[in-house]
This record gives sequence, C-alpha cells and structure tokens, in this order.
Amino acid sequence: MTIPTDIYHILKNQGPKSSSEVREILVREFDISSDAATQRISRAKPPINKIKGWLPRNEAYLYLDKHRRTHSFERNFYKKLLEKKSVYGIALASVISRGGIINESEFYCITGSPYNLKKQTSGEKLKRGLLDEGFITSQNNPLMGASLIVTPALFNSQKESAIRARLITEEIFISLLKEWLEKNCYIANDLAKYRGVDIESNRKVGQFSWDIESPSYLRPLKGGVFPVKKPGFVVCDVLFRSRVTDHALSAFIKKIKIFEQTANSGSLFPMFIAYHFEKEAFNFAKSEGVLITTPQNLFGKEVGDSLNEIMVLFKTALEKTTPEMIESFIEKTTKYYEKFSTLKGYAFELICAHLSNYSLNGSIYLQKIINVNGKQKEIDIMNVENNNKSIIFIEAKSKERDNLVTAEEVRDWKEKTDVINQWLKEPENASYRESSIKHELWVNTDLDVEAKEEFKKIKSGKKEYLFVNGSDIRKISTSSKINKGISDALKNYF
Repeated sequence: MTIPTDIYHILKNQGPKSSSEVREILVREFDISSDAATQRISRAKPPINKIKGWLPRNEAYLYLDKHRRTHSFERNFYKKLLEKKSVYGIALASVISRGGIINESEFYCITGSPYNLKKQTSGEKLKRGLLDEGFITSQNNPLMGASLIVTPALFNSQKESAIRARLITEEIFISLLKEWLEKNCYIANDLAKYRGVDIESNRKVGQFSWDIESPSYLRPLKGGVFPVKKPGFVVCDVLFRSRVTDHALSAFIKKIKIFEQTANSGSLFPMFIAYHFEKEAFNFAKSEGVLITTPQNLFGKEVGDSLNEIMVLFKTALEKTTPEMIESFIEKTTKYYEKFSTLKGYAFELICAHLSNYSLNGSIYLQKIINVNGKQKEIDIMNVENNNKSIIFIEAKSKERDNLVTAEEVRDWKEKTDVINQWLKEPENASYRESSIKHELWVNTDLDVEAKEEFKKIKSGKKEYLFVNGSDIRKISTSSKINKGISDALKNYF
C-alpha cells in the first residue's frame, strides 16, 4: 500500500475521523507504532483533506471530498467539536442557542472569545475559520443588520422578527437589572456598561465582553493591599430563549475560567439569566460556582410574565406593522412603562410611526438596520408611500419631560441622515431613486437653544428636514382618526 492509501480506505469505509481515531486504527489494524501512524497522517495529501486547529491538542479532522458535500459531515463534525470541548464547537453552540442568527457586532460576547490573549484562539480567528469552512455565513438583514447565520445542516434558524423581539426584550430587562444592581449596591453607580447602550468592545472586563459589566466594591470582591484596594467586577449575560442547555452555557463559563487564569485579573461575581435551564445546565453552572437564575426568581412572577408578553407583542409588531397592531401594542403595554423605563422608548417609536402614517397611508418599516461602508445605523421608522412616491425617515426620541434635545444630539441625527442618504444610492435601492426624501426628528419635548441653532444650519441645506416637537405630536394625536388610547398614552407617559 502507498502511504495515503490505508488512510484513504479507512475514511472511505468508516467516514470522517479525527487524527487520533485514525492513528488508533492504523496501530491496531496495520501493526505499526503510534509515532509511525502519526507521521503517515501528517504526510497525507489530497484526496485526503484536513481541518486543522479546530480540535484540542493539535488534532486534525480528516475527510474525503465526497464527505464535505453532505449535511451529515457538518453534523458529525459539530458533535466531535462538542465532545472535545473545542472553542469552535462552543461558538457554534452559542449561535444555535440564540436561534441560529446573531448580530456580528456581538460575536465576541456571545461566543466567549478573547480579543487578544496568548495561547487562546482570538475571536477574529474563530469567526474567520467558521466563515471559511461554511459553518456560518454573513449577511445584511433589515431587522438584524450585519448578521452571522449558522449553516442549515446544524440548525434551521428562527425568524428574524422573533430574534429581534427577543433582543429588544433582553435589552429592556438588562436596563432593569442594571438599575437593580446599582440600587442594591452590588455595583458602583453610573459605571456599568451594558448591551443596548454600550458597544461590545466597551463592555470588557479583561479580554472578554459581557452583556453587563461593572466594577464592584463589595467586600468579598475587593482585592489588593490597604490603602490601595482594587475593585472586583459583576458580570452578567442574558438569554431569553425557551430552554438553556449546558452547551449554551459553555461560552459564558469559558470566559470566566480563562479570565481567572489571567495574572492580576481580579475577582468576578458572574451571573447568567434565562427563563429556563435544563438540569444539565443547572448542574454545570453549580459545579463552576456560577449564579444562574431567572427574571421570575429575581423580580417575581409578574415581571417574568410581563417580559414574556412584551416579547410576543414586539414579534407581532415587527412582522406586521399596521395601525391596528400599533394601537393594540400601546394599549397592552402602558401598564408596564413605570416598571420598564426602556420600554417607553420603543413604544414612543411605534406611536410616532402610527401618527406619521395616518395621512400618508404608506408602508411602515420599524428599526430597519442598514450598512454603508462599514457604518451600521438603525432607522427608527421608514414610512414609504405607495409606489415609492415619497419616503419619510423618522428618528423618534423619548425623553423625560424636563429634558430638552441638545445640539450634540441634533448633530448625531444629522450624521445618521447622511448615512441614510448614502444608503439610498446603493444599487439595491434603485426603486427609491425617484422618491421624494424627507428626514424628520420627532421628540416628546423640544430643542434647547443651541439645538435650535444647530437645526437651522441643517435646514439651510438642499435636503428636506423637519422637526416635530411634543406639542405638535400631541396635536396630531387628537385627530378623530386616531385611537384615544394613543393620545392618552402621550398625555400620561410622554
């Protein structure tokens, strides 16, 4: 036999194998030493293919061309990755546990990947490997923006509307949890970084990102020698999927264990919050000394049930944005505004969408995410008149009643409109070339003095810009065509 032939026949007859499995077969069936078998494997050439660097201890995964073209290849390799506790398997399990689609901007946090740490696979290398081998693909999605999707061979992804609704609900809860941690002195006031407000790379403790991270001066977490006492950190990840498995927890546990092995890393108080945990997940977390709990356990059954209802309502709103649906959403969520302050902002967007559309009678698109030259922006409301005759882009800002919009906020909005205008020139938007374009800023309060001056500069340009203040919005809401619940919500909560 020639050198690769024996390995070829092993793979042909038994399917893809890890290099250690092939070595064992060579030693057992061909009566050669382990070292000789290792050399044969290292010298193997096509048609024997290898995926290197994905399995621990420098193991490779060997296969033939015919194997790679089947879904069973991905499934079997994924099982092997999980069995060997490979970082690639952990990453795939993390994406699958989140419905099969994730925001690319959250890859490091979700997969437990370090940014730059010796002897560890970086997030960039991990992502590139998964993309190159086809285990994930990249796409721009109107509801998710730049996204990574797991191969259908491993998991049929959830609808984007369901995932986006879950993400919004998680962010509402994260904001509530952050406030609770501050009020109960778990974390330092105003120092927390959290998803929904801070980008992934700004939510770092050590070389890892988290959904919430904050310094903590609780006595058990503080380190160092008096008088210089270093704070510890409270870190938390949140996942509101139906059931969390031990594989779904692996990335979070991995972050903690590697962090603790890093010199001078400090102390962590880690929390993972989900609706339900499988028994294996609970035991796994317990064995690693990690606090896992549910919204119900933290804040009571009423809060847990409320978040569930909000998630369902958002899913419906994102799938079919009609005036009737918006009125129903507002009617059913006003009772939660005091409990979930972040929810008010999303509700205000829906109110503005409804009011802007009652005379236009066009198609409403909510929270559409666009990408232009690496810049990702979220369009709060895109109101398209029938036949694309005109398009109104609305930025909706809900503020406390005594807070006015600042000049800086107006400049930020103008920057977003510039990106939108650039996006409209993309080939995919050819149908909008002849559309009349208008940008509007809707706020439940008003502009401060400097903001008014800034807005005057913007209005002097060629594009059409409009500011709609709280008084204008409430006036529109009194129209006979508008459900009284909308005007009542504006009067009572905004």
